[in-house]
Amino acid sequence: MNGITMEKPIVFTQRVAASRYTRRSSPRYGENRRSVLLVFAMRIELARDYRFDAAHRLLRLPDGHKCKRLHGHTYMIEIRLEGEVDEHSGFLLDFADVDKVVEPVIARLDHYYLNEIEGLDNPTSEVLARWLWGRLHIGLPQLHAITVAETCDSRCTYRGK
Repeated sequence: MNGITMEKPIVFTQRVAASRYTRRSSPRYGENRRSVLLVFAMRIELARDYRFDAAHRLLRLPDGHKCKRLHGHTYMIEIRLEGEVDEHSGFLLDFADVDKVVEPVIARLDHYYLNEIEGLDNPTSEVLARWLWGRLHIGLPQLHAITVAETCDSRCTYRGK
């Protein structure tokens, strides 16, 4: 269901002249009651995409492999967050707050030679996904997965394990 899971809603009701609350499933729920609140326990998954351009070489590959040569990609990074929606705000997390954590990390990669960045001496998509997780999971405790795509048809996903 599009990454959204809803458990059975709980409907709180009250008598018109009283403040007693009962579940709709209760045998005491009746016609003299009106609904005052509908609560959905909602666990969701949010996704936010980021893009950057960078060059790299995969020096551990055999001679003659095309990826051993210097080349670049327009990377697409998908950040997935998972958790319970806050009843007051209606958000799991504001996308602006996600951007505050992710954008400085992406800026460190954008238009750089990835092999020169500490921890990325072998900057495969798999290594890059783990590197990103290491820099984002503390600021985003709801982090569930990071997907790194080098091209429109090749990507990998890391879930922090």
